[in-house]
Parts: sequence; structure tokens; C-alpha cells
Amino acid sequence: MSSFADRGPQQRAADSQSKVTLNLLVRHRAFLDRLAIDMRFKRGFWISRSDLIAGIIDACQRSGVDLSEFCSAEEIAETMRKEWSRKRKRRG
Repeated sequence: MSSFADRGPQQRAADSQSKVTLNLLVRHRAFLDRLAIDMRFKRGFWISRSDLIAGIIDACQRSGVDLSEFCSAEEIAETMRKEWSRKRKRRG
């Protein structure tokens, strides 16, 4: 599955962008920062928090799961965890 971050610059430039302010829990920010650091050490490139979030949103959109059916972030997180785990098992 390709994320926003690994699309080429031409494709990203074609998407219109909007700057938004997002309040995150400290643990969410720490997760994104740790992921960015891990990716930098493993892959040799830096990725921003906003690109990580965009990649996660793209993955949710492509999953085909209707997120409007859920009542909480916890329900969404658990459903997407199951969905992504199921797809990983099929691939590997």
C-alpha cells in the first residue's frame, strides 16, 4: 500500500493543500515522531508528521471501510487495526 509520503512530488503537487491546526494527545505526537525517526534510520529519508497523517488518511480511504458507521475514535482504531492485520496476513 502506497502512502502519501511515497508518491512522487508531481502527484503531491497536483493535490490542493490546506493548512490546518490539529490538537493531538502527547502519546499521538510521540508516536508520529518515533515513527518518523524510525523511518529515517531504516529508510534514510525524513517524513513530516503531516505526511504521516496524510498517509494514514489515504490508507483509511482506500480500505473501503465506512468510518461514518462508528461512534468513537476507539471503534475506528480497533476496526482499522483488524482490517490492516487481516490484509497483512494475506500478503505474508
